[in-house]
Amino acid sequence: MLAAVVLAVVLVAPVAVRAEPIDISKFACREFLELTDDEQRMLLFWLHGYASAHADTTALDNEQFLQGAEQRLAQCRADPSRLLIPDFARAPQPRTPR
Repeated sequence: MLAAVVLAVVLVAPVAVRAEPIDISKFACREFLELTDDEQRMLLFWLHGYASAHADTTALDNEQFLQGAEQRLAQCRADPSRLLIPDFARAPQPRTPR
């Protein structure tokens, strides 16, 4: 029983990094760059899912994801006032084979 509790705490702890909700539609690169590495990774995966939903795909191309994340990070560093959502909503995503 103790092992199950410890495992649950370990698995939930990284998710509980930020207690307050984030309105991603108003989230600027400046705020993104201030996040911890773990928070940035979680948000990048969320943004990838957001873009995938807009592209009507369920495919995850790891190489494309990593390249896109690096590109977005470079854009954020170049212009910290830019918003995250517009870039990710336009991000090209592979179509899911049907």
